[in-house]
Amino acid sequence: MKDLAVEWTIDGQPQTTSETTGQISQLEVDTALWRKSSNYTCRVKSGKTWIVESIQVCSDGHFQAPHVQLERPRLRDVTTRDKVVVTCKVAAASASKVVWWVDDKEETSHVTEKSEHVEDPARGQVQVDHPCYPTEEAIQISETAKQNPTVTIRRSLEDLKKDGGAVLECLLGDLSSNEISVNLQANGKDLLKTRLYVDVPVQKDQQSLTAVRFTIPKDQKSADKMFACKVNFANNQKISSPTGKLFAPPTLELFLAPGSSSTKLVCVGSGFNPQLKWKHTTKLKLNENRKVLLENDGRLTVTIEMDVPQKEWHKGMNFPCEVEDQDQNVKNKETRDISICSVSPHSVFADIYLTGPSLRDKDKNNVPVTCLVVGFNISDLPVIWKVGGEVTSEGLTTLPPSENDNGTQSVRSELSLQASTWHGHAEVSCEVRRACDRDALARRISKAKDMQRPRVRILRPSDANLVHSNGSSLLCEVLGFSPADAIVHWEANGTQLPTSRYTNGPVSSDAKAGTYTTHSILLLPPSQRHEGSFTCVVRHESSAEPISDTVENLFASVVHSKPIVTLLRRTAELVCLVYGYSPESIDITWLKNGISVEASDQRTDLPSKGPDGKFSVHSHLNLSSGEWDSGVKFTCNVTHITGALSVSTFKPEPKDEVLFVDNNMADAVPEDTVAEAMNMVWALLFLFLSCLLYSCTVTLIKLK
Repeated sequence: MKDLAVEWTIDGQPQTTSETTGQISQLEVDTALWRKSSNYTCRVKSGKTWIVESIQVCSDGHFQAPHVQLERPRLRDVTTRDKVVVTCKVAAASASKVVWWVDDKEETSHVTEKSEHVEDPARGQVQVDHPCYPTEEAIQISETAKQNPTVTIRRSLEDLKKDGGAVLECLLGDLSSNEISVNLQANGKDLLKTRLYVDVPVQKDQQSLTAVRFTIPKDQKSADKMFACKVNFANNQKISSPTGKLFAPPTLELFLAPGSSSTKLVCVGSGFNPQLKWKHTTKLKLNENRKVLLENDGRLTVTIEMDVPQKEWHKGMNFPCEVEDQDQNVKNKETRDISICSVSPHSVFADIYLTGPSLRDKDKNNVPVTCLVVGFNISDLPVIWKVGGEVTSEGLTTLPPSENDNGTQSVRSELSLQASTWHGHAEVSCEVRRACDRDALARRISKAKDMQRPRVRILRPSDANLVHSNGSSLLCEVLGFSPADAIVHWEANGTQLPTSRYTNGPVSSDAKAGTYTTHSILLLPPSQRHEGSFTCVVRHESSAEPISDTVENLFASVVHSKPIVTLLRRTAELVCLVYGYSPESIDITWLKNGISVEASDQRTDLPSKGPDGKFSVHSHLNLSSGEWDSGVKFTCNVTHITGALSVSTFKPEPKDEVLFVDNNMADAVPEDTVAEAMNMVWALLFLFLSCLLYSCTVTLIKLK
């Protein structure tokens, strides 16, 4: 190394203690300085060029960063001891130094070299000092818990045979702690004096659950107890929703599920461990189906079904179901029955319609009373008749049951009763009873004592309906009668019409008045219109004679008839009387000397219909003073579908006076005065008769 110059420096300070052998220059270093990461530099000059290289402990490349592992104390130590131990395991170079920090303060009093630990920390921190890789690691002793872990309590079907089924399972999910404590509560109080500590495996996802099982103590099996799971984890706790009252008395319900060929009975029992069975059904050899369901409240629901033949069901047999719930402390038992009577009362299973003798049979020696029973599956039910409270079997006729479209059956039974018994107001009853019925379903009837006579009236159709191309009809109302049986028929000119000509309506009741009402409609086809009378005839028990109402001249108002016109003079008006015409529509106008009169000077009344079906009408013309004496000609024009008519009048010219001498009177009477007086008398007489006829007609119509 003749041509080479070598220089050594430590942290920039020149060194003279190096040794050079051949092409190698060596420098002995102090170990303490080396571990302190001092910088060693070698400078070599070759010619005019310097070559510089440096080295220190961290540039050696064989050091790795220290590995620090802090371990929390166990949860049982945190909750049961005054002080806990936190352990730190360090893997580092030999020159490393370990420093503890507790709650941000350096701790040295409880630190050992072999096992670095510290007692009762809240937050522990370890610092590993090395010039190349300084490392720190911290741990929170009070572990932070997740916000929404899940805690659920339940019973498991797998545990029903363990410890009498008194096993509860706590399901824990979404936990962040590796260790938890669990306790069983009854009505909010802990049952275990010492908590149960559980090591929780790492949960990969929210679906992972940890199960902890408890056996319910014997002294806690009471009807009012509700159980829950209390879980302590990290720095928090959570309590599950409680179960229901597991040991409350069992409940029992019975249902009916009808089938086509059989009836399905369903018995449902609920309790801690209910045992269900049908009683007294071994002779029937019935099919059973059993289902078990664990409810959310922890109680067990057992369902047993049984198919019963329709025939056995409708006999009225009782089918009892028993539930028994037995555990180590209490024994509960309950029984309920189900039958067709319990699920189908009288008003549902059948109805009875009882009718007395018809008016057509009232004069016979024996009269029929009819009982109609309508319901479901009633073919095997006997119909029982009673007269005066005594059962009778004489004179009975019962027809085979008939099937109805709605699935029901009808049974018709008839009792032939002596007329004297019926007219003596004896009570007759019809009854049916099922085997399980306590009381029979019955209807009673007797001849009415307080009878109400019907009121009969015919309502005339309008003229528009009478001339309708499809024909018209007459409505007969029968009102306010009692009892309900009434016979209605129609007659034309005294001859009874066939039933095809009229339709009788149903009888309806007026509950407030206690009477009945019906009606009948007579059809009047265009081909059978004729003049004459139509009579509605009603037969009823309240009257020995038929009650009727008659209309006459029904079509007179629509048959064309020419009007008759008469002029009458009054003091200040002329009256045009038009009568005896049909149909109703008519037009009346006035003329003075051939000129139309203003509407304000004339007035025409509404037409009125007389008993003969013809119409009459009055038209009035006001006379001013002097018009009549001036010889004006007044004309009444009448226009009708049958033709037009005109009637005129005026004051005649005066004639030569002829004096009639009366020896007993001093004055003479002119001849025209006598004639005028006679005309006035006849006119007044005609008006009087017309008014009298009109008044009588209106009065008769209102009375009817």
